[in-house]
Amino acid sequence: MGLEILIIAAIIYLICVLSIYGFQELKNLRGKRRNKPKIFVYSIMWIALFISYFSSENKGYSVMILTLILVVMLISTFYGIIKDNKRLEELRLLKLKRLRESGIHEIDQMDGYEFERYLKELFKSRGYSVIKTPNSGDFGADVLIEKDGFKIAIQAKRYQGNVGIKAVQEIQSAMLYYKSDEAWVITNSNYTKSAKELAEKTGVRLVNREKLATLILDTYPNKSVKEVN
Repeated sequence: MGLEILIIAAIIYLICVLSIYGFQELKNLRGKRRNKPKIFVYSIMWIALFISYFSSENKGYSVMILTLILVVMLISTFYGIIKDNKRLEELRLLKLKRLRESGIHEIDQMDGYEFERYLKELFKSRGYSVIKTPNSGDFGADVLIEKDGFKIAIQAKRYQGNVGIKAVQEIQSAMLYYKSDEAWVITNSNYTKSAKELAEKTGVRLVNREKLATLILDTYPNKSVKEVN
């Protein structure tokens, strides 16, 4: 009977570990750093109990200790899950608040040209000299900004869906054409997986919805989008 309980305990232990780390993180051999001490303590307790069970004549005592440890592990694990979920919800609400305060929803209503003009004023306020490229024949860059001799080519994407790989390819070409030091794509939305992969390989900087909202709040903590544009 004691051996069966040990097997059940091992299964419960694995469930606790998987709950703490998450299946995907275990698969990638990554763990949340803050949970590593907890896993270490659990493992030491388990190993010590396992040795104690097979070396002790009093199996009942070992099983009783095992049961107590399992109860503590389960309570600790599920308390941690509840706490993490609460923290994630707080972060989600904070992110939504920052997005509202940034005026990003007003940017969602702009057309492409208005968005380009808005970015031009945004970077002027950050001390950049700004050149708006022609509406057609711009070679992939909508705005050129420069500060202290450092030039950046920017493609503006006021989008509803995710921005694809084409934008990254275009701004990379524009960087070469305009002899810029960096290439950025800025959107009120997000990016496809292929766009992110190409940007990482080519050094193109991708500014998504959240990063744009942060940039706006840093630049205009007390101004609305309408006041800027």
